[in-house]
Amino acid sequence: MLDESYCLDSSIVIDWLRGDQELDAKIQEAQEHGNIFMTVLTLCELYKGAYLARTKERALVIIKDLVENIGILDLSYEACEEFGKEYAFLDKIGKRTQEPDLMIASIAKVKNFIVVTRNKKHFENVDVRVEVW
Repeated sequence: MLDESYCLDSSIVIDWLRGDQELDAKIQEAQEHGNIFMTVLTLCELYKGAYLARTKERALVIIKDLVENIGILDLSYEACEEFGKEYAFLDKIGKRTQEPDLMIASIAKVKNFIVVTRNKKHFENVDVRVEVW
């Protein structure tokens, strides 16, 4: 675990922010080695939820704190190309997945990161390393 870099998907980040203690221990261990990241797509989902929340100000503070403590991965040119290639492959075999998940997987794949999720089904046909925490 310590030598790998991890890209947390939205399901993991949300559960972590909701106080999942077992998950927090795993993330803290990886964070000590600077190996925990999330994508701009997950950040977008967090902001969407924050602005829809009744406790918007509190949610925005939580996101700000999170961004100060976790690496944010952008959608690079290479990840965009990987997305297109993987989308075409999945379409050809009739196994499409949600596009945001495929973008997260593409970002992680070009960086050789492991996607960490609680929704393994969203990534099961995608050519990326996945762990369920």
